[in-house]
Amino acid sequence: GRKRITQETFDDAVKENMDDFGLSAEDAVRDAIKEFEMQGIDLSNIVTTSMLSGEHETIRISKRLAQSVKEDFDCGTNIKFLLEEIPKEKEGKIMAVNNGVVESCIALLNAEDVDQTVLMDGLRLLHLLILNHPLGRNKFNATIGGNIEGIDALIKVLRAHESDPTVLAATFYVAKAATAQSEPAKAAFMARGGLPAMISALDTHLVDSSVLRPLCATIHSLANADDTTAHLSKVFDTSKELAAAGIPERLYRGLQAHPDSAE
Repeated sequence: GRKRITQETFDDAVKENMDDFGLSAEDAVRDAIKEFEMQGIDLSNIVTTSMLSGEHETIRISKRLAQSVKEDFDCGTNIKFLLEEIPKEKEGKIMAVNNGVVESCIALLNAEDVDQTVLMDGLRLLHLLILNHPLGRNKFNATIGGNIEGIDALIKVLRAHESDPTVLAATFYVAKAATAQSEPAKAAFMARGGLPAMISALDTHLVDSSVLRPLCATIHSLANADDTTAHLSKVFDTSKELAAAGIPERLYRGLQAHPDSAE
C-alpha cells in the first residue's frame, strides 16, 4: 500500500508553510495536501482541517472519552456527543479514530458493571467508526500481545449478555464490520470463542429476527474470503467448522420461523 504520515507531520508541514512562506491557513493546508499527494502519500488517516480553527470539539471530546471511561465518569454523555457529531463532519471518523475513541470503546466493553444504555451506545459508536472504514477497522483489529483485543472484547460481551437480544444484535453488527476484509479478525473471532457464542445465540434466540439478521451477517463475513491482502485464508476451514457444529441446520430452522419475511 501507499505510504502514510502522522497527523503531527502534516500539521508541521502546514505550520511551516504559514511561518516560512506567509501563507494563509487555507492556502497552507492546500499546499501541504498537494505536496504530500505528489509524493504518493496516502492522507486517508489525516485530518486536513486540523490547523484551520484550533482544536476541534470532536477531537477534544474524543480525548476526554478515554479519561471518562477510565474514571467511569460522564462516559455516556461523551459517547452520545460523538454519535451525534461525527456523522456531521467530513473528517469526523478520522478525528475520533486518531484520538483514541476505538481504544476507549474497547476498554468500555471490557469494563465491569457497565450501564446497558452506555454499553449499547459504545457498540453503536464502534460500529460507526469501523463499518466500511479501513482506518477504524484496522485500529479495532490491532494485535496487542498476540491477540486482537477488540475481538476478545466482543466475545466477552457476547458471553456476558447471551440472554439479551438487544446487546447481542448490536455486538454481532460490530463483529460483522470488524471481520469484513480482515483475515486476522476472522481467524481470531473463531479461535477466541466466537463459534460457541454464535451457537448459544442461535439456540436461545432462534426465532428472534433482530438477532438472527446480524448473526447471519457475521457468519457470512467469517466464511467470505474477501481480504485481498491475505496470502492464506482460513475461511474454508471456518466453513467446515461451522457446518460440523450444526450452524446451517440451526439457520434453516430460524428461517422457517419467518416464512413471510423476505429478509
